Amino acid sequence: MLMTIEPKDHPFYKSKIGALLDLFKIYQGIELSFEEEKKATFIIAEDNERGVYGGALLLPEEACPLPKNIRNLISFFLYKKDVIWTLSLCLALERDESYFTINLLDLYKNFYQHLFDVLVAFGRQKEIEFLHLTLAPPEYDNLKKYGVLWLHMREIKPIDSTNDFFYGILPLTRSVPANAKGMWRFLSSSPMRRIAV
Repeated sequence: MLMTIEPKDHPFYKSKIGALLDLFKIYQGIELSFEEEKKATFIIAEDNERGVYGGALLLPEEACPLPKNIRNLISFFLYKKDVIWTLSLCLALERDESYFTINLLDLYKNFYQHLFDVLVAFGRQKEIEFLHLTLAPPEYDNLKKYGVLWLHMREIKPIDSTNDFFYGILPLTRSVPANAKGMWRFLSSSPMRRIAV
């Protein structure tokens, strides 16, 4: 089950938010400042068996400034009023490869498919057409394996990047904004959907 928690609802879900933030800290090395946490929207994956086992955090640009080179590229997809939202994911299921069951495989696929649906609804609500992705290597690998609906994401690789994180663009609509069609074709034709900036 996925639950979306917007900033106005944070006081009612402190323990769930705390559990998700602990997972991000442990598995992704991501810690939010107090200001970032106040502005974040959390999507929490939870069930009776595992409790909180993952989710996503969404931060508006004013809470999470982008590097200039990434912002410049993403600006092709913006209208003047648009706010850029950054998405980070964490799916923290301990698994022993020798016991990787059909049920666990289904859990992975369902998580990414349902999360994509929740993100599309979030995009409609906020009137945004894409998200900027920042993913740790394990999440990027999981998306390639299990995130069938995420195939349209495009990677942006900052030349001066000092980490192994994946940066990219995830469209939330079927159409590309008119002002960005040329850039989207360029990204789509880049080897492995990757462009260095």
